[in-house]
Amino acid sequence: MKSVFPLSTACLSLLTFLVSISLAFYLHGNILSTVSIKELREYGGLDFNHLLNGEIWRLATAQLVHVKQVHMLFNVLCLALLGISLEPIIGKAKILLLWFVCGSFGLLASVYFGQIPYEVGTGASQAVLGFVAVGCIVIYRECQHPKWLNFVVLIALSVSLFLDFKSIHYPTPGHVVGFITGLAIGYRIVPKKQSA
Repeated sequence: MKSVFPLSTACLSLLTFLVSISLAFYLHGNILSTVSIKELREYGGLDFNHLLNGEIWRLATAQLVHVKQVHMLFNVLCLALLGISLEPIIGKAKILLLWFVCGSFGLLASVYFGQIPYEVGTGASQAVLGFVAVGCIVIYRECQHPKWLNFVVLIALSVSLFLDFKSIHYPTPGHVVGFITGLAIGYRIVPKKQSA
């Protein structure tokens, strides 16, 4: 495993943290305040009207803004820990690609299946589930990785499923699509186990 500083992971994690708390502070004067979906529709969130108006950049900004800042902190922690493990294996550019593609497809699924007025895609959870999927492939293919990756994958997946089942009684479409997209990408980019 290459020993490199996980620059892409550090940038994504820090950017998500700073954008989310800055928006909460800007709108409510408190970095830990809850930001409503209505507000996020205007400030970085994603819906299909935005895309029809050519606001493609929202595929990225929507991943940086969160309704609940405690949830954001969990997402940032997962992104950081998973990314630190995965970036030396797949590289800086592929970490960014993984984040953008898994997050974008997951957000689009969230918007498509969302009920009005909640059909707004936000948050890093979809990308986190993509990272989890790639982590599963890394573990399955026995790539050299930190032992704690297994624990982080398990915790991130368990907490996501628990919150989904607690709130809507099934996994959210955005999480499922983010995970499946991560599996598809991971299948291609994670090195295969070398035969002895």
